[in-house]
Amino acid sequence: MLVAHRLRVPFVDTDALIVEQLGPIEAIFAEHGEAYFRDIERDVAVAALERARSLPSVVALGGGAVTDDHVRRALAELEHVVWLTAPVDELLARCGGGAGLADGEGAARPLACDEGVFRRLYAQRRAVYEQTATASVDNDGARPLDEVVAALVALVEGGLSDQTSRSADTLPTAGEV
Repeated sequence: MLVAHRLRVPFVDTDALIVEQLGPIEAIFAEHGEAYFRDIERDVAVAALERARSLPSVVALGGGAVTDDHVRRALAELEHVVWLTAPVDELLARCGGGAGLADGEGAARPLACDEGVFRRLYAQRRAVYEQTATASVDNDGARPLDEVVAALVALVEGGLSDQTSRSADTLPTAGEV
């Protein structure tokens, strides 16, 4: 959200849109299953990304969205696809520390309830994140937030720097900036 504010463009959080339209993600998983949720996530993400082609926006996707072929094709149409990176332990802590705790928006992370499952999903998704992103920015929690935001803004406004160039030694975050 901070990046969108600095760039003076709309911010779209696809998980928040899903929650607004259908209720908590945890409830969707419980009532309808993951496959149902992924179909909804795909449709919402693709629509948001298609809008971003004509109306520049910052779009935050859930961690599993990029695993969908339709979402990856929509991302490929955009100039900037940035992978916010952090160590897997930091990501797990942000998603509830293996306890499936609700985030600040009240949306629980159902697949973060089990640390082993979370780590396996991360390992499976990492290559997809690397292949899909045009750049990565370290957001490991130790780096000041203002510095992360400045790196993202600089990337959009003026190209890649050493801090934001694509790197295989950084890891994605599930959170937003």
